[in-house]
Amino acid sequence: MAGLADRFRTFQHDLAPVATCAEAWLGAIRALGHAPKSTRLVLPARNPAGQWVRLEETLSWFPDSLMNVRDAALQQSLRVRCRQLMTSTAGTPPECMRKLSELAAEVASFRVLLTAADSFEVTGRSVLTMVALINGLQFLNEWKQQPAQNRKTIQGWTNAVRWPLRLGDTDFPDHRPGDFWLADLAARTFREGTRALTQNFQHQASVKILGPLVLEFATRSTLHKLLEGESLGKLFLPHLKYDEWPGFETIVEDSAANSLRRVIATELVGQVVERPDGPSGVALLRLLGRLPQLPPRSIWASRLFLAELLWELLEGDPQLLKKLLANQQVTTALFQVMPMLRDWKLDDPTPEQMPLRNRLADVMACLESYEQFRHLQTLMDVGRPVTTSRREAAVPLNS
Repeated sequence: MAGLADRFRTFQHDLAPVATCAEAWLGAIRALGHAPKSTRLVLPARNPAGQWVRLEETLSWFPDSLMNVRDAALQQSLRVRCRQLMTSTAGTPPECMRKLSELAAEVASFRVLLTAADSFEVTGRSVLTMVALINGLQFLNEWKQQPAQNRKTIQGWTNAVRWPLRLGDTDFPDHRPGDFWLADLAARTFREGTRALTQNFQHQASVKILGPLVLEFATRSTLHKLLEGESLGKLFLPHLKYDEWPGFETIVEDSAANSLRRVIATELVGQVVERPDGPSGVALLRLLGRLPQLPPRSIWASRLFLAELLWELLEGDPQLLKKLLANQQVTTALFQVMPMLRDWKLDDPTPEQMPLRNRLADVMACLESYEQFRHLQTLMDVGRPVTTSRREAAVPLNS
């Protein structure tokens, strides 16, 4: 593996602009001073690095000693492993990770009230997301200066944005809380930069080239898909891949992800209260459908997440459940997910899960004070097997 250490150093040198840009973006955000909370930040469209960040040549390196492996599939597997070794080992420079974590915390501070328990740790996924954003901003700047480019040039620019995002998918499958905030920030920044360049998405020739890249960022951001429906609009909503929720288990389970759960509970629910039939209502439906699919270990965290969402809904509008249940799709989604809450007293939590169980008991007591929630529970009991001393009987439909 001669030459691997040199490649590691080259790779980290290639990534140096990420820390430089993070520092510049932090300065721009902090300069906002006392901007109102709930601000959806967009970074300046200028690329602070002033250059492309090209990683392909460095990461395509392969040891000479393995070049003579004749089995094509085996050699390809070795190439992937070699690249993953490089990204996992050298793709998380400490200074870069620290700056990105600071940036994630700054972004979150404009959306929710932070607590000491909140963490904004990031992974190499965020490094690659920011590489993609740097290249995306460079794309927009060069396109603005000279839009008449040949197909090969445009394809090269497109790959420079898309490739780091896809590399993050394969080489950094796990998420930490800061990754979500930065993915959302990158998606919003590139979307708004594209909006400005395409005359609010009216210039079709530009949209055809830049629109797919807007989706590359948006589909990788669970936070963006949940909360940005109104801003994305009809052009992008049908293509958001709501069957994919990158890192959703982390949002639901991770004790350090409270800031993410709070922003979803407040913003998503607030949007649904304001427009029950809007894009946020669709996002809520998709979210409800995803909860039962989480692994069994997540059941207590999932129950608490769902209960707090419903509590926020009823706090925002005590009649909202009644309005939502008028929609057959909402009714179906709620009936699929409600057994998680109806059966919670039947399960015994592990000692580690007891704090979640105790918090859930408090939230359920609040929920059951709402007539609409009690009505929903009654609806769940219609046709439900009920244990009696002699046999199990179904509750009559006309009861």
